[in-house]
Amino acid sequence: MVANGAQPTDTVQAILSYTGVLYKKHLQRGVSKGALTQEQADANFSKFIADRSAKIQNRIQTLKDSRQQQLGKQDAAEVEKRNQRAAEAKKALEVAAAPVEEPAANILEVAAAPIEEPAADIVADTPAEESSAAE
Repeated sequence: MVANGAQPTDTVQAILSYTGVLYKKHLQRGVSKGALTQEQADANFSKFIADRSAKIQNRIQTLKDSRQQQLGKQDAAEVEKRNQRAAEAKKALEVAAAPVEEPAANILEVAAAPIEEPAADIVADTPAEESSAAE
């Protein structure tokens, strides 16, 4: 159909170009005009297909390698997080298992000290005296 002048859409043209149909059409036009022999056209097309396949395989391998590296980085980050959590848990267990210390001696002394009587000036400033002075 393409050889008869059909105009493919952009999507179809991209597919035909990717598969080599448009290149084969180009080579056949060269053969019909006498610029190439059929053997030369076939050799060029075979080389094109081999190069295209090598490019595709190379790209696939590059993407696979990139994905593996990305997964490796994620795995390393997850292992690091697990190690951090384990260290935090170990520290928390050590704190929980530590013996409780006895209260300091000065706390016992303060608690045992007698309570002193309020100061005289504090007693004089009581609200009862202020209300009687206002009357």
